[in-house]
Parts: sequence; C-alpha cells; structure tokens
Amino acid sequence: MEVVTPSGYKVYLKPYVNYGQKREIRKVLLKGYDTNNGRYDSSVLYEAQELAFKLLVDKVIDPEGKEYLGLDTFKFVQGLENEADGDAIYEKVEEISKVKGQLSGLGQSLQDKKK
Repeated sequence: MEVVTPSGYKVYLKPYVNYGQKREIRKVLLKGYDTNNGRYDSSVLYEAQELAFKLLVDKVIDPEGKEYLGLDTFKFVQGLENEADGDAIYEKVEEISKVKGQLSGLGQSLQDKKK
C-alpha cells in the first residue's frame, strides 16, 4: 500500500496488522487504562500509534529518491519539517491499525466487565 504526502514523500505500508500485532498494540493501550475511573492516560495513544507505525511502515522514499528502510523510517518521519506530511502518514497508519478504535473499544469492554 502506498501513500504520497503533500510534499511528495512516498510511503509504503503493509495493508494490515496481524492478530499478534493487534495484541501488542492492545497491551500498550491497556498500560494506560485506569480501572478506577475508566479513563486512559492519553500518552499511551501516542505510544500505540508509534508502535503501529513501526509495524506497518516498510519504506519511505523522499522526493529526491533516497530510500529509508526499517527503523530509519520512523526516525526520518519524526524529523519531517512539514507537519502535513507526518499527518498524512499517521492518518494512513490509523486507517489500517485502528488504534483509536481499539482504545475506545477496550475501554468500553473493561467498563462492562466491572459491572
């Protein structure tokens, strides 16, 4: 799967997260859940999104044709000057991983179990 950012970066992503990867994302999300008040520490959302990024993004090619692979993709994207480029990439990561949906679903599931 490919996304092209507003500045012309080409980002190649896996088309899905597998079951084991979803569990890893859920573990991160659950670390920030407070069972007493049913709320999340919002920093875990960023942590889960970063994990999803690392699981999904295979390669970034800059407008000049230089390739970034593996963990270099994460470092490279974090250093982008244009925020819209980073947002475009993370929107695609969210679309595939559904981190935010997992966050609300886990919270509701845990609240239901407390009743």
